[in-house]
Amino acid sequence: GQKYNSQMPAWKDNYNDEEIAAVLTYIRASFGNKSAPVSKALVEAVRKETGTQGPWSEAGLREFAATKPAVQ
Repeated sequence: GQKYNSQMPAWKDNYNDEEIAAVLTYIRASFGNKSAPVSKALVEAVRKETGTQGPWSEAGLREFAATKPAVQ
């Protein structure tokens, strides 16, 4: 019931690609999702493509996602 109104802390400099892949895999596997694990290679590729990206807005995330195929 408590509301929060703040930005999620950046992971860029705090976690390596393998750690981020593990967190994303955990989140992805939650709630009965049967998707494959998120790979370190995928995290590396997205970081390379978006390396200078600052904080994301909802619109920016939607625009980025619309240009990418769905991750299986």
